[in-house]
Amino acid sequence: MKKKTAGALSAPRKAPQQARATLTCSSILQAAAHILGEHGLAGFNTNKVAERAGVSIGSLYQYYPNKQALLAALSEAQHQQLLDQLSGQVRQHEATPDADLPSLVKRLVGVALAHQFDQAGLAATLDYAERDYASTPVLQALRQQLINLLMSALAPYAAQIPGNLQSSAIDLQSIVQALIDGAAARGEVNSLQLKMRVERAALGYLHYRDDAH
Repeated sequence: MKKKTAGALSAPRKAPQQARATLTCSSILQAAAHILGEHGLAGFNTNKVAERAGVSIGSLYQYYPNKQALLAALSEAQHQQLLDQLSGQVRQHEATPDADLPSLVKRLVGVALAHQFDQAGLAATLDYAERDYASTPVLQALRQQLINLLMSALAPYAAQIPGNLQSSAIDLQSIVQALIDGAAARGEVNSLQLKMRVERAALGYLHYRDDAH
């Protein structure tokens, strides 16, 4: 018997094609986010999600054949939300006269912190669960889009940044995520002090020096 991969186990059964189906999937994911955020993985199962979403378990299984597929879809939605928010901040930065590298980093760090701490229980649980479905094609594509966005945002400051942009973007994302995840694991809250620490680490990695001080 051919062994199923993690990606196959977490793949949706089918994608919604009509408005009603899209609404059903949205309701299911909202219910899943609520239950996961409040009760964690221990209290998370498809029956509870279906009940809260107001759909039959059969309807849920039409789109998400198991708990792993539901978790993967929820993680994909969260990654897409983060990407959209970061893209919006990059566009605002690019439209701002005299914008510089520190102001870009502040925007990006602010979005990353809000994404982690606004729904802290959900974010932490998804981070933990993601190891079981981290190789899904959609998540891989979203991660690559994030790196591409960071490369594009850093490009105007390439002369100030040692090394190539791709490595810088990958490292920057890893550093910011590691610091925020570590702070969340220690029970810290989103604060100005935490934001300044993450910004300082990011700018330090990018070898930025404020010569005015």
